[in-house]
Amino acid sequence: MFSKPQNIKYSNIQHLAIVLSALNRYHPEFIVAVIDDLLENITLGLEMNDFKFNQIRLAEVRYLGELYIYKQIDSSIVFDTLFKILTFGYGGYPRPGIICPIDLPDDFFRIRLVCSILETCGIYYEKGAAKKKLDFFLTFFQYYIQLKENMPMDIEFVVQDAYGLVRPQWKIATNLEDAGALFANACKENYGTSTADKALEVQEPAEGEDLEEEADRDGGRQTPAEDDGSSDDDVEVSLDMAIQSTTANRMQGNDDQPGTPPAITDDEEEHIVVTRPAEDELDPELEADFERELAKMMSDSLDSRKSERKPMPDIALPIRRAPRDATTMANQETTPQPHVLPNPNMVKFSLLSKRGNRPQVCYYHVSHRNACYDADLF
Repeated sequence: MFSKPQNIKYSNIQHLAIVLSALNRYHPEFIVAVIDDLLENITLGLEMNDFKFNQIRLAEVRYLGELYIYKQIDSSIVFDTLFKILTFGYGGYPRPGIICPIDLPDDFFRIRLVCSILETCGIYYEKGAAKKKLDFFLTFFQYYIQLKENMPMDIEFVVQDAYGLVRPQWKIATNLEDAGALFANACKENYGTSTADKALEVQEPAEGEDLEEEADRDGGRQTPAEDDGSSDDDVEVSLDMAIQSTTANRMQGNDDQPGTPPAITDDEEEHIVVTRPAEDELDPELEADFERELAKMMSDSLDSRKSERKPMPDIALPIRRAPRDATTMANQETTPQPHVLPNPNMVKFSLLSKRGNRPQVCYYHVSHRNACYDADLF
C-alpha cells in the first residue's frame, strides 16, 4: 500500500507520506523497502513508457517529492531521479540528432514528470549546495526541452509554472543555440571543460595529497575553468561529467539533509545513516498474518453494518383527489370508500399506519364532543 500511491486520491498523497514518516521511528527497515520499491517503479515506468500508466507515474514522482519534504530521503535521491528521467535510454545524455525509442521527440511526458517534482519540493532548494545543483539542473532541463519538437500549449504552461515557482527571475531559453550555450557555460563553471582536467580526475593521488581534494575530484567538483576556446568534444566531456556527478555524490554521501530552508544553513553538515534489513524480501509469515488481520477487520466491519437499523422512510400522506369524469367516477364506485355520515357534528380524519413493510390508511369519524385535536395538523 505505501509503495503504490496511485491507489489513493492524488490530493491525499501528502498524508500518505506523513504516515510513512511517522512509521520511520519504529520500523526503519520498512521505510527503506518502500523507498526502494518506489524508485524501481519509477524506473520501470521509464522503461515501458506506456500512456495508460501516466497517472500512476505522476503519483509516484509526487510521492517521491513528498517523502523529501518529510525528511525520508535526501536531495541526492531527488536529483538522481530528475537526471534519470531526462537521460534514461540515451546511453549518456540527450543530444541533437539522437532518437531514443522510449522518448521520441514528440513525447513530452518526461517534462511533465520533472515539473511535478519541481512543483512539489523545488522550493526547498534555496541555500547552499542544493541551490547550485538545482540551478545546474534547470539549465540542463531547458536544454532538454529545446531538443523536443514544438511543445503543446498545456506543456508550455506547465514548464512556465514550474520555473516561476522555483526560480521566478529565471529567463527560459527559447531556442536550442541559447540553451546549449547556457548549459555549456554551466558545465564550465561547475566541472571544467578541458580534457586535461578529466585526465587529472582519473589519475591516482600523489603522495601526501589531501584526501578531501581527492573526494572533490571524484564528486566532479572542479574550480571554474577559464574560457580557452575549448572544442565541442571538450563540452561533451563536461556534459558526461555533469550527468555522472549526482551518482558519485550519492555514493560518497556528500549531500545535504532535506528540510525546510530556514532550518538549514550553509555551515551545517547533516548525514543520514540508513540501516538496511538483512533480507530484501518480507517475511511470508508476517505478510500472511497481516492479510488475516485485514480480512478479519473487513468481516467485522460488514457484520457491524448488518446489525444497524435502517432509517424509517419518510412516507407522504396519500392525497385523495376528487373525481373529474365519468370514468373516474366508475372506478371510484368499484373502490370501497369510507362511510360518510351526513351529521355535521362528526369529524372525518385519516390515520397512516404500517403493516409489515406496506403502509396503510385508516379512515375514522369522531364526534365533536369526543374529538381533541390541533388545527395545525389538518
